[in-house]
Amino acid sequence: MTVWVLALVAQHHHVIVPVAEIEGLHPVPSATSCTASYPCFYPAGYAVDTVIPIISVHQAAYWGPDGHAPWAWAWVASTWIATGLGWALATLLVVGYTGLVRQN
Repeated sequence: MTVWVLALVAQHHHVIVPVAEIEGLHPVPSATSCTASYPCFYPAGYAVDTVIPIISVHQAAYWGPDGHAPWAWAWVASTWIATGLGWALATLLVVGYTGLVRQN
């Protein structure tokens, strides 16, 4: 939920920019407006791509933080932390489901 809210705020503060090839596209895509020639930005989809390591909805492949925007370092750091926590949670779920760790 937190990553979704952060992605929504970043979208409206123009921190999220296209990261795939946009040369020759007109109009140039932005996270706040959709174009027919580039996938739209969806904050919930970006949150799923960032946090859940097994699922890919291809938002992170097309959209990412602008490293030159104010406070972009905070956004980049928070996505790294969210991804790390997502991997930790996925690992714990697999370990718990398979019973690899048991108390004797």
